[in-house]
Parts: sequence; structure tokens; C-alpha cells
Amino acid sequence: MGLKNYANQIAQYNRTQAQQAYAAQMEAYAKAEDAKVEALIPELDEKKTDKDSRAQFQKECFRTLELSGLTPSQISYAWHNDPTFRSAASQKMIADSTRWRLAQEKMKDVGQHKKQAPPPQRPGTEQPYGGMDQARENSAIEKLVSLRGNQAIDAAVKIMQARRQRG
Repeated sequence: MGLKNYANQIAQYNRTQAQQAYAAQMEAYAKAEDAKVEALIPELDEKKTDKDSRAQFQKECFRTLELSGLTPSQISYAWHNDPTFRSAASQKMIADSTRWRLAQEKMKDVGQHKKQAPPPQRPGTEQPYGGMDQARENSAIEKLVSLRGNQAIDAAVKIMQARRQRG
């Protein structure tokens, strides 16, 4: 029994040594790849961006990975143990995906800021008297709802002046 126990201890010692050697190699590899990443990904360059911007971009990258179907524990495991995942090329792909996702989200917001187009007008017809003024007045009334204080008073005065000019 003593010899078997001794063999198990040696095997455990060898596994521990191998794990420590792998961890040291992975740490050295990670430092080298992270140095490359600063040149490839401007959002993560310490010389060009502040700490908060880098942290925000890293959170967005993490969110991109989560939206791709990875769990936080899978991401953490791959980050610390998978050299391919930690490579500069892989990090650049994640950053590119994040930039694309953020651009797509911004594109959704662009459409909400557009003004409504006036109704189409057939050739040869004219708009009724005061029609454009009425459209401007309706727009001003809609804006008036969101204004407060002196801004609201100024907007209301302009609406009243436009109505008096129209007659």
C-alpha cells in the first residue's frame, strides 16, 4: 500500500508541476498578445484612451460574447486557459464584432430623430391657405408639451403670434 500511495503522490506532484508550467506559459503568452492588442485596437490603447473608456469598451466586448451565446463562466475559462481565444487576432475579431454591433444599435436610433415629411401634393394642386402654417403650428404645439418654464412661455407666444398673423 505504501508503494501505491507513493506513486499517487508522484503523479499528483507531476500534474501540479505541469499545471504550474502551463499557467506560467499562458501568462507570458497573454502578456505578449495583450501588448499586440494595444496596437491593433485603438479603444484599448492606454496612451490614446482613458481608463473609463477602455473599461466601457471591454464591457461591450463581453456583452458581444454573451449575445453570441457564451456564458460568463465560459468566457472567463476561455480567456484564462485558451491561447486561441486570448490571441491578438481573436481579440481583434471580438473588437470588430463589438464595433459593428454598436454601430447597428446607433443606426436604429437615427430613424427616430427624423422629422415627418409633409403629405405629398399632386401636381397642379395648391396647398390650402395657411396649410404650411398649420403644420408648423401643430409641430410647435407638440414641442410645447415637452418644454418647461421660460422656454414654454416663449413657444406659446410664437404660436399665438402665428395665429394672429393668419387671421
